[in-house]
Amino acid sequence: MFLHIDWVPPQTRRLLVIPRLLPGQQFLVIGSHPRQPLPSNSPSPSHPSPKTLGIFTSLDGDGKAQLEYMQKQAQEWVTQIKAGELPRQLTWLGIRSQLWPKVGYGIGCMTASFAQLSQALRKPYFNLLPSCGVNRNVHTKFRQLPSGFYGIGLPHPSIEATAASLNLLIQHYGSQSLLGLQLCASYEAMFLELGLSTNPIQESYGKFADLCTPSWLRAIWERCWLF
Repeated sequence: MFLHIDWVPPQTRRLLVIPRLLPGQQFLVIGSHPRQPLPSNSPSPSHPSPKTLGIFTSLDGDGKAQLEYMQKQAQEWVTQIKAGELPRQLTWLGIRSQLWPKVGYGIGCMTASFAQLSQALRKPYFNLLPSCGVNRNVHTKFRQLPSGFYGIGLPHPSIEATAASLNLLIQHYGSQSLLGLQLCASYEAMFLELGLSTNPIQESYGKFADLCTPSWLRAIWERCWLF
């Protein structure tokens, strides 16, 4: 359990208590301002995965809510494209400039497994292929294969998530920022759970992954192990 305390001038002093520490999951403002509850994004039984900054997150590391949101966003876009009957060139332009920026937003923060991400857009892609000028009965592997390898070239969520998450890790891990310190703490917790004396990232994910709690670093570990 972590408690973050910040100091502000006495004229505007207020104390924010983490909502998980209070019954009813509310913020309480104490000080020169009247005591009143403020809305929070803490999970509740009816909403186990709250939406924060456009991304659904869960304390247990389950990325199912964000995957369902991605599928919903993609299917809505595909439905609009099919109703508009756009030329193939504009459809491909829309995939690069509209579909993937919308669906891939925050994909580097997801904790879903590689297999879950690989299958996330399977149905929307199946419905989109005729608008791209491609037979929808083509083998599934060719849909997300880059055009340089003679594939169709639709964005691969697993590969995009791997690149984005590694970029975030390299950018923030080891820094003195709040995010960098949190990543170090998360890595140390995973290190203790595994009970290994070597770098966990260099060990077999299939052999040791069940020993640690699902987390963002564990998701990166899986993706690095597969590649």
